[in-house]
Amino acid sequence: RLYQRVSAWPEPLSGLALALVFGEKQSLQPDLKLLFEQLGLAHLLAISGLHVGVALGGLWWGLKHIPGPREPRLRLVLRTGVMAFAGWGLADWTLYSPSVIRASVMAVVLSAWPWFFGRSILAGALAVTLGLILITDPLASLSTGLLMSAGAVMLIAVLHWAWPLTGWAGVIRLQLGFSSVMAPVLSMASGFIYPWL
Repeated sequence: RLYQRVSAWPEPLSGLALALVFGEKQSLQPDLKLLFEQLGLAHLLAISGLHVGVALGGLWWGLKHIPGPREPRLRLVLRTGVMAFAGWGLADWTLYSPSVIRASVMAVVLSAWPWFFGRSILAGALAVTLGLILITDPLASLSTGLLMSAGAVMLIAVLHWAWPLTGWAGVIRLQLGFSSVMAPVLSMASGFIYPWL
């Protein structure tokens, strides 16, 4: 219903909204698409692992705060089941985009982690996620996107281990530090001047 309502908006607003909300760039005017690419903001027009992480993280937080079974293990199983169903729904909605699948699998692994190991360890969850992805699709090891996203999550795990991140200040510190490290790397690897703005 939302898709139909947004599609009915006048151009260029309709094409931009469809690209930002649904990751569909077909209706986006070519000059506007080129502008996003030149500014280095084309990633905003796609549903990425970060979007999935925010959506499923919000769902996980919401599920922790609604009433349910008193038994902690049963609550964990129900929340993990809901996360798996939501991750599958997002993957299906995006026609099984690799970045959405990676983020959904990671969210489900993190959800189920306490069932098996108790304390949550990001590096361990990343290793299990990579193992599951590579078992189901061995050619994914050749994907630059998989290597970059796994490297980014591993870097976050190392930074969090070295300087535990708590609250908004920790998230902002992580983002600034991460951007200052990754921007030059992406510039050198991609062959363009990274748009710092």
